[in-house]
Amino acid sequence: MNTSNKKTRGRSYNHLAASILLPGESRDQLNRLISNLTDEFDPHSSTDFMMLETMVVNRWRTLRNWTVETAGLIHEQKAQYAANSHEDSPTQTALALLSLAKPPRSQETLSRYEVRYDRQFHRAAQYLLRSKAKREEKQAEILQLEQNKGQCPNCKANLTPSKPYLLPLKPLHNPICSH
Repeated sequence: MNTSNKKTRGRSYNHLAASILLPGESRDQLNRLISNLTDEFDPHSSTDFMMLETMVVNRWRTLRNWTVETAGLIHEQKAQYAANSHEDSPTQTALALLSLAKPPRSQETLSRYEVRYDRQFHRAAQYLLRSKAKREEKQAEILQLEQNKGQCPNCKANLTPSKPYLLPLKPLHNPICSH
């Protein structure tokens, strides 16, 4: 990911990569994940960027969980190969899965982690979607004010505040106005 990308506003995600990448994990894949989520959710505020990081971390951990689960199944299939070589592949996988379900129940633990990561990812996504919707709503209101030259479309009352940075969020019309 190009750190000068205007979507990331020059933010560096080196600290995030150092925090979550394990040896053998791809920094390029992490950067693509960051870039894709940044493009989709268009964060603006510091809180938006923190929520984006939460999504990145939880998605990355989910992907890691899947990798660990697959590696565990492959390892167990290889360990049981001599005893189960006569079985078809789906049966070998089922037997490996059953073996891994016995204490210490690593599959159960991985499943709990996946649910937790998924929940955190979706909470952050919901926050970012609401934030983006509010931003778009405010931009639409500003555009409507500009198109109406700062006047109420119904009664032409002046709606432009004396301080332009205090543009109204709701309602668009003047509180004195009855429209």
